[in-house]
Amino acid sequence: MRSFFRRIAADPDVAAVMTRLDFSGLLNNVRSDLPIIGEGVEAKQEAVLGSSVSIMSSDSASVTARWR
Repeated sequence: MRSFFRRIAADPDVAAVMTRLDFSGLLNNVRSDLPIIGEGVEAKQEAVLGSSVSIMSSDSASVTARWR
């Protein structure tokens, strides 16, 4: 897989190459469900491109209270 990225990165028109893992799911503890999303990025490349998911606001206390 890395050789594929090296070939792509060698193209003079390509500014950056990186991998990303996105997932979503539903956590369940029998009484309630909690939707989740996750994203795994390569930090150095992501700092340059800066397009990861950002949570603008959250009430984590209420999420924790509902989940327990």
